[in-house]
Amino acid sequence: ENNLFVVGDDDQSIYAFRGARPELMLGFQKDYPQARRVELSVNYRSTPEILACAGKLICVNKNRFEKKSRAASGHGEAVRFLGFPDREAQNERIARELLEAGAERGKAAVIFRTNRDAAQLAELLTRKGVPFWMREKLKSPYRSQTALDLRAYLAFVFAGQKRSDFFRIMNRPKRYISRSAVDTERVDLDRLKAFYRDKPYMKEILRKLELDLARLKRMDPYAAVNYIRRGVGYDEYLRQSALEGGGKWQELRQEADWFQKQAKEFASQEELEEHILFFEKELEKAAAKKTGEDCASLLTMHASKGLEYDAVYLPDCNEGTIPHKKSMKGEQVEEERRMFYVAMTRARKRLTLMWVEGTKEEPGFLSRFLSDIGL
Repeated sequence: ENNLFVVGDDDQSIYAFRGARPELMLGFQKDYPQARRVELSVNYRSTPEILACAGKLICVNKNRFEKKSRAASGHGEAVRFLGFPDREAQNERIARELLEAGAERGKAAVIFRTNRDAAQLAELLTRKGVPFWMREKLKSPYRSQTALDLRAYLAFVFAGQKRSDFFRIMNRPKRYISRSAVDTERVDLDRLKAFYRDKPYMKEILRKLELDLARLKRMDPYAAVNYIRRGVGYDEYLRQSALEGGGKWQELRQEADWFQKQAKEFASQEELEEHILFFEKELEKAAAKKTGEDCASLLTMHASKGLEYDAVYLPDCNEGTIPHKKSMKGEQVEEERRMFYVAMTRARKRLTLMWVEGTKEEPGFLSRFLSDIGL
C-alpha cells in the first residue's frame, strides 16, 4: 500500500493510437498528490549538439513537463542539414555514404516516418549492393498500382500478350473493351476487332491500340514506359482517376516517374522483371535476418524507439511527410513532433536531417519541425 514507482518520458509518448497519452503522466500527481517527481536530466547517449537541436524542437510542444537534458559526453560533430533537388538525389547521398562506411554501416540507421517512405531507398541499396536490415517488412515499390499497370503493359507487349496482363491495361486509358471480348489465354487483336465489328465507334479505338502496341514492340523499357505515359495516354488516365477518385495526381505521377527511371537501367523487359524478382527476395531476406555488423538499419520512427546508433539519417523532412499529411491538427502535430524527437535522439554521434527542395512547379516545403530547430 502507498508503494508505487513509475518511470516514463512524456516527450517520447508516441503511441496515442494505443491509448498512450502524455496527459496520463502530466496528471499523475493529481491522482497521487503525495507522489514525488525525480527528474533524470543526464543523457548518456547523445552529444550536446544533438541534444541542443532535439531540445529546441520538443520545447515547442505545450502538453509536456518543462525539463532540460544535458549530455554526459563532450562536444561532438555539428548536426548536418542537407537539402536536395529531389528524392533520388537524397537517396543517392545516403546510399553513397553507407557504401563508403563499410563495416561501420552496422552502426547507422535511416529512420522514416512510414514504411512506404523507405521502399525506394531499399531498392537503391539493393542495386548498389549495400546490405541492410529492416525491423518491419516493406511493401515493394514495384507493387504500387501505377507500377503494376506499367509492368502489365510491358509484359503484354514483350512477354506473350497474356490475357491477365491485357485485362489490367485494356481500359487504362478508357477504351470501352469488355472482358467478354477476350476468350483465349493469348489475346488475338484480330479476334478482338471481329468481336466489335458491329460497333463502328470501336474501330478507331482498336486501330490506335494496335498501332501503339506495334510501336512499343520496337522500344527498350525506358522508351516504352515514356510512350505508354505520353503517347498511349496513361498519364492522362492517372490524372482523371485522381480527380474522380479523390486521389493525388502528383503522387501517382511521382510513382510513374520513379518506375520510368528504374526502367532506364535495363535493356529489356525480361531483365527488368528479373531485377524486380531479385529485389523482392532481398526485401524478404532483409525483414527475416537480424541486424548484422555491416547491415545498415532501415526503420520507421515508431520502430526506432528504444534503439540507438552512432549515425542517424532522417530523410524527407518535408511538410506532409513529417508531420504526416493526415496529422496536421492540434495534438496530432504534438504527437508527430514527439516522433521526430524520438528519431533525432536515437543518434549517439552523428545526426543528418535531410529534405527535398523540389522544383518551381512542385516545390517541397520544409518541415515545420526544422523551423522549430531554427533552420
